[in-house]
Amino acid sequence: MNYQINKNYHFSYKRGQNDQYMDWFFDGEKTIANQSGIRVRCFKEPKLIKAPYNIPSVIVVVSNNHEQDSYVVPWEPAEFSEEKGRLIYKGDSRKYKKDTNDIDKRSKHEHVGNKHFHKIEKIIEDQNYQWLPPVLYFSSIGMGKYTFMGLFVPKKLTTYFDESPHVEKENYKLHCDRVEKNIIPLAWLRDRRLTDDVKNFDTSHGFENWNLI
Repeated sequence: MNYQINKNYHFSYKRGQNDQYMDWFFDGEKTIANQSGIRVRCFKEPKLIKAPYNIPSVIVVVSNNHEQDSYVVPWEPAEFSEEKGRLIYKGDSRKYKKDTNDIDKRSKHEHVGNKHFHKIEKIIEDQNYQWLPPVLYFSSIGMGKYTFMGLFVPKKLTTYFDESPHVEKENYKLHCDRVEKNIIPLAWLRDRRLTDDVKNFDTSHGFENWNLI
């Protein structure tokens, strides 16, 4: 099983639906988050492998382009250049708590997705690039239908003030470059969580120094 650029995949909201996301990522113990735009898959033994900042093994970012309600999706769409292979994905700072009109008082770093973006920021600051997680980008074309846009390497984080009416807060932008691989094997993405040697695991799956582009 593979993810292929510009091919469409079926996502469901619970395991056991024969989908191409939660069921594909299930490794006998864990699958991957099925909600929010920023979804992570943590290492099974982060202390054993000494993952800095508890960096996740994989990050999936999703653009719900079919959702028109800014109350549900308050952020501006991700910026993606097919020609240049560059992605800018916004963090999850928000003005209101989800599904309410209550003010969300959390700072930029306290929002769940931004916590993981901050980990990436620290990894880049440390120039510890071998620990950068694979970033997969999917763009929705309808309910439960997503197009795979590619595997990306995080390059930098920037901070901006999001003036969208439902955000109005400092937020992150994650800047990424797409890896020049059209087909990404699921086994590498799924089983990376289980490894105790990330560098050798990546090499054994044909992804040696993939994150140093």
